[in-house]
Amino acid sequence: MSLGTTGRDVAYTPRILGHTHPVHPPPTPSTGRRRSLLAASLATATLLITSVTLAGCQPVNKRDGAQRESQTGPVTIAGGRMTLAPKPVLGPQQGFLRGGLVYAAVDPGKFQGWLQQLPLEDGIVRDLNEAGQVLGVDMRTGDVLGYMGIDTSQTISMTLMRPSNAQTLQLRKALGPQFSASANVDASATALQELRKTEEAALAAEKAAIEAELQAKMEAERAAAAAAAAAEAAAEAARKAEVALVADSTEPKIREVVDEGDSTPPSLPTADAVLEPPPTPTYAIPPEPPPPPPPIPEKKERHAQTDLAATLNIHSRVHARLRDRNAFTAALAKIPFPKPEPTTEAVCDRLAPHLLCAGDEDALVVIRDAEAGAVALDLFMFPARVNDDVIPVDARVNAIQLGLNASAEPIPMLADMAGDAAIHLDTAELENLAELTSLADAFHSFEWEDSIRWPARLRDEAEKLDKLRAIRSMPRLFKGVRAEAMLLEHEVQSTTRWVPTDEEARLRAVSLFTRAPHPADMPPIDGLCERAMACGRARGMPKLREFGALATGPLAGPIDELDDVFDDAHELVYLSLFAETWPNLLGLMPQLPATVPDKMAGGVITGMLDLFENIEGFAYGVYDVHYRKESERVERVDFVSLARAPSGSASVVRGLLGFASIGFQPVENAGTDAIERAELPGDLPFGLFVVRDAEPLTIKDDAGAREVPFGWVAMASDEERLKTALALPRENPITPALYTEIPDLWAIFNTSREMRRELEFANTWLSGRSVKMAVDVIDGWPHVDMIVGKTTTGTSTQAPRPPPPPEPPPARAAPPEPEPEPRSVQKFPPPAT
Repeated sequence: MSLGTTGRDVAYTPRILGHTHPVHPPPTPSTGRRRSLLAASLATATLLITSVTLAGCQPVNKRDGAQRESQTGPVTIAGGRMTLAPKPVLGPQQGFLRGGLVYAAVDPGKFQGWLQQLPLEDGIVRDLNEAGQVLGVDMRTGDVLGYMGIDTSQTISMTLMRPSNAQTLQLRKALGPQFSASANVDASATALQELRKTEEAALAAEKAAIEAELQAKMEAERAAAAAAAAAEAAAEAARKAEVALVADSTEPKIREVVDEGDSTPPSLPTADAVLEPPPTPTYAIPPEPPPPPPPIPEKKERHAQTDLAATLNIHSRVHARLRDRNAFTAALAKIPFPKPEPTTEAVCDRLAPHLLCAGDEDALVVIRDAEAGAVALDLFMFPARVNDDVIPVDARVNAIQLGLNASAEPIPMLADMAGDAAIHLDTAELENLAELTSLADAFHSFEWEDSIRWPARLRDEAEKLDKLRAIRSMPRLFKGVRAEAMLLEHEVQSTTRWVPTDEEARLRAVSLFTRAPHPADMPPIDGLCERAMACGRARGMPKLREFGALATGPLAGPIDELDDVFDDAHELVYLSLFAETWPNLLGLMPQLPATVPDKMAGGVITGMLDLFENIEGFAYGVYDVHYRKESERVERVDFVSLARAPSGSASVVRGLLGFASIGFQPVENAGTDAIERAELPGDLPFGLFVVRDAEPLTIKDDAGAREVPFGWVAMASDEERLKTALALPRENPITPALYTEIPDLWAIFNTSREMRRELEFANTWLSGRSVKMAVDVIDGWPHVDMIVGKTTTGTSTQAPRPPPPPEPPPARAAPPEPEPEPRSVQKFPPPAT
């Protein structure tokens, strides 16, 4: 990316947060150009990193800081297609505390108005209406902040995700070698083996006891069954003897005995017959199931450090000025907070006086009076999540009071924050925050882990931290990210930039992202974006092989094991990749050919890397999307994509297609440029082209001047679209490093049935709303500028798209047949008599 020419019409020197450059003093930002806890917006991170990567750089031409300081007008980019308004400096804020992960400040009046303009789904609108009924103000159209007594003319500032380092350090020392992944591996393995042997012996003894118990029960059941059979045989013999005795008796009593094998029906008994009751059946009693085995060993009731773990907290503060304190307290009184648990209520009683104290064992909110005419909201999150009945009130109150007593102080790196809304991510506390969450998660798992497995869980958490530290120990170019926005009437302008770690890292970034000047020219932005649905242009990529020195430590191993490096590390590693270590990942690119076992495939990858490094510019334009309304399927896209490269680089493309037996054929009537088209198999709705310039380019370097044939590698919907793009006038240098534009968001979303269905509620808001983005590396600071706003305000130079062709008039329907007149009743004269 060019560090010198950025397409801006004013001189520019980037600000180094918290550092005064001896030659170029930090300018004011008034005219400037940047998981949950675990990683916020990875898709955005990927987009920004890719954008910076794809845009190459030209030599540095540092801006004059004095000129930048005195410049008060708007900053233009890409020949005036983007215009950035000057940003007001925020200065020190009462909500900024040392030790936070994120710092933010916002103009509440403008931010509220911007939020109320956003389209919302019906479900969210219903929720806001219900909340408005509780508070007594319309959440969608009313002045909610003014109703709550907040002064909308004063900045609201905040510090977010501030770990309680004192409690973390104390708990880590108390755990000692238990919370250490670098302990003696042999001793740990021996201890683990002994624990496993003890557990296996206990399980074997329990199994033997259960088997003996089952055997005894089976023997008892067999003895009981034999005794029951003997008793039944004795009873049967006694019954037969009694029958014989009755038969010999002289009494007139009849006792019938029916043989089961006799088919003769029994005779009916007389009145004097004696009926014997049926024998009582006997049933075998099934064995009782064995009781479940107890846990081995028994889990401890409570860990000795549970009280200390319950005080681990992540502190956030929001500071706001009030216009009417009575209105603020009245609004708080209307919020239906649930009744707190006894422990939480005891904590809040100890923290009085306050305007509000509410929460549970996981979090607590305290709102207090700050300096005159201001309030402070302090949020404490307790990630250990221990049960409410074991929360130590005294220890938790002391930990909370420590956070409440923290006072604001000037932070040099935040002195030049600017804009209507600004956010700064500082990675200095990243490892402390990761250590706190690891300890908290381990103590939260103590409820279901036994006393043998829990120390292993501690060591696993320590190993995750060690891998995070190993990744952060690589040579890092950046130490955080800042985003600043201007909330204007019809658009939002934002600037996101990565902050260099120090002066040495800044100079190294200048060297890595610098691309030597080149005479290759490109079509202008205005021509590419003429009547386009989407368009863009970029310079070539930086020399990726020079980034190899950054891929050290965990990234120096085999690439196929890279997933394990990140999966086994603490999950905050992805936030580190976004904010500070993404250039280290670029250092993996030179290692790609060695990861392929096939030498031919490795050669192809090497050739592709050479091709990308030799490309001096990219350009694209999407002009129409043809789809059938009946099937909602895209049939053809009218587009062009160009890569400016030496003609010799086209041999790589020819070689790759040669593996598939695909060759190139000359295109007739190509004009002054020689155009060849690849004969792609099938009926694909696009073509692949190689173009050779009519005249070579004169390239001057240390070796002198030389003539190099140049041309294009292109893809286009058809030859005419390619010729139209090649016929555009050319310009050099290419500024900014990358520029892309979507004039109408709904025109893009409307080409997909799924997106149209999902975003139908935002149709009116998206229609006629454009997105413009510029990416550059200025003096070692990567910048991403973006504007989202209406295209009908007159600030855009986008050429209007032609009206769609008129639809054919509908076929005239046949005129309706006239309804038959109602038949009248005809009267006949009576017959003659």
